[in-house]
Amino acid sequence: MTQAPTPHPLLVQCWQRGITLNLDNDKLSFKAVAGAMTPALLAEIRSHKPALIDSLRQHPDWFNARPLSANERSLWFLHRLEPDSPAYNMAYAVRLEAGYSAAQIEAAFQALLQHHPILCSAYGEREGEPLQWLQPVTPAPLSVEQFDQADDATLADWRARQADQPLALADGEICRAALALNQRDGQLQPHLILVVHHIAADFISFEVLRQHFLQRLAGQPLAATADYSYQQWAAEQQVRLTSSDADRDYWLQSLAGLPQLQLPTDFAHRSDQRGEGEELSFVLAAGPANRLREQCRALGVTPYVWWLAAFQWFMARLSGQQDFVIGTTQLCAGRWPGEPVAGAVPGPGRDPLCLVAGGFSVVYGPAVRPAGFCDRHSQCWPSQA
Repeated sequence: MTQAPTPHPLLVQCWQRGITLNLDNDKLSFKAVAGAMTPALLAEIRSHKPALIDSLRQHPDWFNARPLSANERSLWFLHRLEPDSPAYNMAYAVRLEAGYSAAQIEAAFQALLQHHPILCSAYGEREGEPLQWLQPVTPAPLSVEQFDQADDATLADWRARQADQPLALADGEICRAALALNQRDGQLQPHLILVVHHIAADFISFEVLRQHFLQRLAGQPLAATADYSYQQWAAEQQVRLTSSDADRDYWLQSLAGLPQLQLPTDFAHRSDQRGEGEELSFVLAAGPANRLREQCRALGVTPYVWWLAAFQWFMARLSGQQDFVIGTTQLCAGRWPGEPVAGAVPGPGRDPLCLVAGGFSVVYGPAVRPAGFCDRHSQCWPSQA
């Protein structure tokens, strides 16, 4: 089998910057977000137009994939290190109202995937660059398991097993759903769990997915897909990251030489990562929560900054160190400009807020209870990581 020639370097460069080159006969055009196409790059494209046209003909599907955002690249790297780890599974479990059939729930799940194709489009690599293909694969059907008089402990074990099954990102299994039909107290009780890999969703978009699923289950149409896509957001992030080295150089110089955080542990560090663990949760009562909000307003900071400062103080007390670095997921943060879509988009000012660092997790924000949702049997079900 003859191997296709290496793509033209300008073809690769345009793709990496989120620029799509189109070929209509011998007419070359491009589509790009603001700032991606620079005058210098456009001049290069014009001077190498014949070679680019030839390369596009040899690689007609080159732009049928998108480069990953910085957030996705980090999670893809971790997935490649531990492909069988469920550490970045995000799971949501709910007992739905009785009366919904498995077929109705299956139809709502398939509609959710169709509305958010990022949830069933395969991740992979090409020429050493991580990517996500733009053609969704055929998703696996809803997994259904029958139970008879199962108690809460049995269902909790079922949820844990479902949440901790690894997702096959390279096969397009970014989201999975499982249904437990439990015959109990004279009725068939449906218990659903949605599992999404963190590479394609954050806590905000996960809430959007939950709402969209329940809307479809109730027979309500979903709003038209937003014109502004996650692919566009990722391209704009790439422009911001590559437009100037000043910010990166400043922080590299400022953080140079700072020691790593050295926490006392009960056991020696292992050479391999493992995912065993538990989560300790607590609920901040309304009174302290309101006082916290008031204090944040007085200080002129967000609750995120307040919790991060508390976490830093706690780490300093445990380690005895005054200087150390804590990383957060605020890279190229900014508000989403339109209707929320699936995708990991960190940013300040978005509720609920989740801070996860060193095993410490705080969720802060309002709860939403759409129709069809049985409140007392709902929970976020984290994987055991």
